[in-house]
Amino acid sequence: MGKKDATVLSVTRQVNAPRVVILLDKSGSMGTEDNTKALQFISSELVRTMPGNPQFALVVFAEKVLETVEFGHARAEVLSAIDRAGKSEGQGSTALRDALLSATNLFGTTQVGDSVVLFSDGGDNQSKTSQRDLERSYSSKGIRAFPFIFINREFATEEEMSSPDYLAALAAVTGGSVGIVFPQLLTMKEAPPIVRQLEDVLSRYYIVQIQLPETARSDASLQLEPLDVSGRKRKDVKLSFPQRVAACALPSTHQ
Repeated sequence: MGKKDATVLSVTRQVNAPRVVILLDKSGSMGTEDNTKALQFISSELVRTMPGNPQFALVVFAEKVLETVEFGHARAEVLSAIDRAGKSEGQGSTALRDALLSATNLFGTTQVGDSVVLFSDGGDNQSKTSQRDLERSYSSKGIRAFPFIFINREFATEEEMSSPDYLAALAAVTGGSVGIVFPQLLTMKEAPPIVRQLEDVLSRYYIVQIQLPETARSDASLQLEPLDVSGRKRKDVKLSFPQRVAACALPSTHQ
């Protein structure tokens, strides 16, 4: 039906302590020493150093979910589970989309800022969950996805040097982002900046209140563009935002 302009009613900067589900891929393809060290160090650093009072949950998976730590546990308990995962060997095939879908159920009633952070090489040869169902679940619940893809830079082809299309699509649709990790080259000095950047996007964001056109369809998608004061598109700013318009509750009225 073509594009229609929406009215931006307000823009509010948010800084809060989010709820984060961490997904750790422990399938056979992630079982190298370099992958194990990088996965354990980055995920532990995130839990240990994120400021404020965030809530963490953890899912360790391969061809099925191997361990789950639900929300409500102390950071020390989550760190202990990460340590156990780091000491275990990689096993079996990978049901990555299934694990991504199951992670959404840990939130219960979702809140603004809820996010899932995935550490994986991106392979999936076992899942029954379709891409459509995965994106629909994340979009309808308002959960952001942040996949971190582990790539062996020495042996990867040029095509493999980017994230898998289905994970890039999930991040784009939900307002998340994709990170690339080269485990063989990662040093203890390089890892903390990766975590600081992740902490920033998890806990700092803007809530934009928009009035949609009256003729907007129920399956409408959203496109936001940053403009300068003269109305020209800014090329120095990149926006990540949920691209599908979720169902909204009508405001209550009081006499």
